[in-house]
Amino acid sequence: MSKKTEVTAVLGGKIKEVCEKIEEKTFLSLQEIRIRQGRPLCLKKDGQTYFVTASGVLKEVNSHVFYPDRRDILSTVEVLAGYSRFAFQEEMRRGYFTIAGGHRVGLCGHVLVQDGKVMELRQITGLNIRCAKEVKGCAEAVFPYVAEEGRVNNTLIVSPPGCGKTTLLRDLVRLISNAGFCVGLVDERSEVAACFGGEVGNDCGENTDILDGCPKQEGILMLLRSMAPEVIAVDELGGEADLKAVLEASLCGVNVIATCHGACFADLQRRSGWKEALEKQMFDRLIFLEPEAVGKLRTITDGTGRGVKKKEALLH
Repeated sequence: MSKKTEVTAVLGGKIKEVCEKIEEKTFLSLQEIRIRQGRPLCLKKDGQTYFVTASGVLKEVNSHVFYPDRRDILSTVEVLAGYSRFAFQEEMRRGYFTIAGGHRVGLCGHVLVQDGKVMELRQITGLNIRCAKEVKGCAEAVFPYVAEEGRVNNTLIVSPPGCGKTTLLRDLVRLISNAGFCVGLVDERSEVAACFGGEVGNDCGENTDILDGCPKQEGILMLLRSMAPEVIAVDELGGEADLKAVLEASLCGVNVIATCHGACFADLQRRSGWKEALEKQMFDRLIFLEPEAVGKLRTITDGTGRGVKKKEALLH
């Protein structure tokens, strides 16, 4: 199934009609589709924002372009929910769906809160389709820093949202797995392996076991108890609970490959729980991606934030 088919299959109303007219090649480098009620339909491609006409033509200015209305958004939400809001209540509550291909659809609207907890998301007014992209080989340059002398370093990939963390993590998992290490992947949002309907959409290596849709903390502990992994991979570490689970894995002799949001070492130091983790040098390698360029390497440091010597790529 092509990326265009995967994305347009979950759209409804005139949004679907417009997006089906967009050229197939556009979807190959597509990063996002932003749908807002009463606002122009926006596409982000190669780091540039475009607007779309009713005939599917991309423009850099928002004159004479397509504006989704309330009915278009409601129709799209119904398609996403499989015409059963009850069946997808949990996805609606956490604010996103994962669709075939590992693409994530974020939702905005009126939030119903009870006792400080989000119970439901209603009256959807905006959606953001973040397009997953499998780029085999993108991790080859950093692989020598991660796998050294027969072991895998505890590694953290750091960047702001949309800069390629998950794509790099996916390829690192594939390379580590194919190098003979037993990898356990906790894929909470189904974005890394792109599991859908019981099928794995992306190549995560020959020796990778996948926990799909499982929260990170619980997933790490489940893998430790049942799958005897040598390496555990997780996407988007958050607060202290996630870090505690990573520490538990390390104490069990299991190395961790993970990602988190941030732009620099100082950003991590300011986050709750992370300062202590950095002081303990929980990670051997920190890989920072450029904030302003998708998939571009900025620097690689040791656990203290000091740069490491340049290594030649081992794989070509």
